[in-house]
Amino acid sequence: MPITDLHHAQITVPSDKADAARDFYCNLLGFTEIPKPENFPEGSGFWLRLGDRSVHVGLESNIDRHATKAHLAYQVTDLEHWQRRLTDHGLTPNTPIPIPGHDRLEFRDPFGNRIELIQPHPPTPPSSEQDRTLIHERVEQARAGTNPAVICRTAAGWAVLGDTQFLPGYCLLLPDPVVPTLNDLQGPQRARFLIDMTALGDAILAETDAYRINYSILGNTEPALHAHVFPRYANEPEHLRTKPIWLYPETAWTDHPINPERNAPLMQALRVRLHQAGVAAD
Repeated sequence: MPITDLHHAQITVPSDKADAARDFYCNLLGFTEIPKPENFPEGSGFWLRLGDRSVHVGLESNIDRHATKAHLAYQVTDLEHWQRRLTDHGLTPNTPIPIPGHDRLEFRDPFGNRIELIQPHPPTPPSSEQDRTLIHERVEQARAGTNPAVICRTAAGWAVLGDTQFLPGYCLLLPDPVVPTLNDLQGPQRARFLIDMTALGDAILAETDAYRINYSILGNTEPALHAHVFPRYANEPEHLRTKPIWLYPETAWTDHPINPERNAPLMQALRVRLHQAGVAAD
């Protein structure tokens, strides 16, 4: 049987630097510490979560970490932000050999481990206005900070509140970069999109009275990937409660538009949930 995926990676820091390493990776880089299994002894390091992956930080002394090129590469969405943040904290990022289609920088953590941050280039714009969709426009607005429906950036794209709220908490996940269909995403990117989509569903379930989530990826009218995340409620009209969401009358869609001010508490609660799940990237 083939190897199917990368489960976790491990780095080490000096045995007396566990607290300093925890502060660096959690507070500066934004990782989330997760509990280790009970059968692991105390004082053996700690585990971190990044998206759906984990990084194990072990304790190991008398090792010259500056002598090796071995490293982990973490994908980011704003390399310039990280350049400034690292410099402000006394680190010295440098630019390694280019990789086509990506910008990247590398540096050493305070313990000598080599770290790379890498950002894919944005996609080539549509070849004509005919290729542009509403999804392209909404993603461009999200990048510019002018889309009021944005909940947060995720590794796969943007979590946004739906234009209509007749089912409170209806959201979408928009990919960034925009692609035509789910099938146009390759293995890890495809998995990341689906993970972020279901994490958004988890957040909606936790913050509303919904009893289930309906996920819908169509793209027939707007031919670009986007995932609808619909909460379903027990108090929906009986003749519609078990039916596809698209059977609701047009008035349901038009009479309950998003109101950023009224919806702000829910958007903030969803943002917090996605941060707690390790999905939010902002």
